[in-house]
Amino acid sequence: MAPTITCYCSKLEFNVKCKELKALRFSRSCKAKCNRLLSCGQCYCERECHAGPEEECQKIEKSICWCGRESKDVKCGEGNKKWSCSVSGKCDFMYSCEIHSCTLGQCHDPELPESLHESLLNKDLNHESKIPCPFDPYRITHCPCGKANITSLTSGRERLSCTEPIPTCKSKCLKPLPGCSHGGDQNPCHSGPCRPCRISVRTQCRCGNETLTIPCNDLNNGVIPLCSKICTVLKACGRHRNNVRCCPLDKAFLDLPRSDYNGRSNTKERPNENHPCTLPCGKLLTCKL
Repeated sequence: MAPTITCYCSKLEFNVKCKELKALRFSRSCKAKCNRLLSCGQCYCERECHAGPEEECQKIEKSICWCGRESKDVKCGEGNKKWSCSVSGKCDFMYSCEIHSCTLGQCHDPELPESLHESLLNKDLNHESKIPCPFDPYRITHCPCGKANITSLTSGRERLSCTEPIPTCKSKCLKPLPGCSHGGDQNPCHSGPCRPCRISVRTQCRCGNETLTIPCNDLNNGVIPLCSKICTVLKACGRHRNNVRCCPLDKAFLDLPRSDYNGRSNTKERPNENHPCTLPCGKLLTCKL
């Protein structure tokens, strides 16, 4: 009995002789439209019934960023994926309440909590068109610091809309601050972003000669305090003094052994190659002009 063979697109079955099957002297194409699903997952093959894998879909779709201010051409099936654009300024994505909008300074997925925005920037994620307001009573059940239930602060009354203020408790905020080791925000429970830590810390000045006091947040932001000491070593030219306040090279210069200066009793009187001079030389050239 002859075996039953299906065409390439599996729509038609037909019988062939064994000798034809062995010699491959027949065409399995049914001549109809292939109509198999393409890799995009939403378009179908328009070619005649054919052998081999399907070609990639050649259609182009428009994809819009999270904030809606930029668009780009993408492959078919990827138009629903959102992305972060490079437009500066506020995101301005309008939440479902049609009252509040996102105030972050970069295009992002508004459904994600703020702590995840930075780590997920520039990643393609699925996105719904309407995002609940972050101040919605169903989303906010505790005070800003998270220690007290809202109903316990309002005598059992619940917030009815996103425009009602969020009550605060009397505890310290204690939310962790970036780079701070003082136990988090020491201010009372509050709405909005935490203020920088202003607790005083001691650190060396730029030249290393003094230990000064500056706010913790300034130290975390890379601020280096300057002392009042003026560096008076001779520059490499041997004619001019450095005269820089809290010079970063001053300590390294003074820490060098005396033998490095040919036995001079005052090391500051020897020109120092680490202090280049940028002033005009003014010496007469050999041409005398």
